[in-house]
Amino acid sequence: MAGKVLYVCRANIGRSQIAEAYHNYFNGEAGSAGTSLKYLSGTQLSDPSLGAHKVIQIMQEEGISLEKSKLTQITKEIITQYSKIIVMAEKHTIPDYLLESKNVEYWEISDTKGRDLNFYRKIRNEIKTRVKILLDKK
Repeated sequence: MAGKVLYVCRANIGRSQIAEAYHNYFNGEAGSAGTSLKYLSGTQLSDPSLGAHKVIQIMQEEGISLEKSKLTQITKEIITQYSKIIVMAEKHTIPDYLLESKNVEYWEISDTKGRDLNFYRKIRNEIKTRVKILLDKK
């Protein structure tokens, strides 16, 4: 598996940001985006209105900072920049052009929104394992 990888979740606040951070930390080249952002593209993850403090905290536990990470809304143009797209968003939020892309792989990973810190850690660890496996396929 060569080339850049795009990780996509619903809001680009949790799952996709975690996956992108690990992918880049493990020496890959990745980006992240959301299928239905409630905040403007470019908003920093550290913005208090996002409520992303748990995501930032669990990644700090791993020595990875997400404070300067920014939200990105998925578009047709963005997906052309990546050779592989990993989608973790709920199926009803995924645009048709993304569903129809030959480069898409779907990961069934629960949303962390509204869950406790231990659930966030569980999802973080699951994503970390999957990213490692993906990178090992190179």
